[in-house]
Amino acid sequence: MAENILKVENGTFSYEENRFAIHNVNMEINAGEKIAVIGNNGAGKSTFFLALNGVIKLDSGDIYFHNEKLEYRRNSLLELRKKVGIVFQNPDEQMIASTVEGEISFGLYNVGYQKETVRKKVDEIMERLELKEYSTRPPHYLSGGEKKRVSIADIMVMEPEIILFDEPTASLDCKNIQLFKKQVNELHEKGVTLLISTHDMNFVWEWADRVIVFSNGTIIADDKAENIFSKEDIVEQAALQKPILFDFGIKSISI
Repeated sequence: MAENILKVENGTFSYEENRFAIHNVNMEINAGEKIAVIGNNGAGKSTFFLALNGVIKLDSGDIYFHNEKLEYRRNSLLELRKKVGIVFQNPDEQMIASTVEGEISFGLYNVGYQKETVRKKVDEIMERLELKEYSTRPPHYLSGGEKKRVSIADIMVMEPEIILFDEPTASLDCKNIQLFKKQVNELHEKGVTLLISTHDMNFVWEWADRVIVFSNGTIIADDKAENIFSKEDIVEQAALQKPILFDFGIKSISI
């Protein structure tokens, strides 16, 4: 039986009084899962990710990481963020350094790694994500796809247990989408637990072991993709578009 590594109990958060972004959310994430998080715009997906990473503090409810309740103190939050990484939809939101190399190394230095170790880890990750040629360039001047790779490298270099991807393929061209798919498959093979928020239902159908559906801040379904898309009430409530291959019952063998 897979180990439960992250859990939310009765999670609720509002940006405005009496307007819930997420409301009474309960779920468990097990080691090694590939989870797609779907729903229409404003359904609560991004807020849910921010809560899992400790970026926002729940108004009520609790988060547990390896059965330890999250305390919203600096050391507790740092420990969580080392193990639960988030890749934002807009890469510019998480970039702060003046070079690609500096950007990728920032988190490692921040948690106390020595220079030699940082150098080795950064070189390895830049090689894997085809970023070596950009090492001295300012990340804000890169293309959208290149920025996305840098933002993914920021998180991967920390070797987290869980990575949350918020709309990772938005605005990417076909080449970069294929590269992203290759990267997430490699991460999963290394044992990383993955949650991906997306509007790409074909990707959900092909990739996810488990699908969580949000609507109006609540989870309305949590099941396998074939069961989710078979329920017309769920499809309609969450304004989902069925995958192209759904009616044929075919899962792509290569993504």
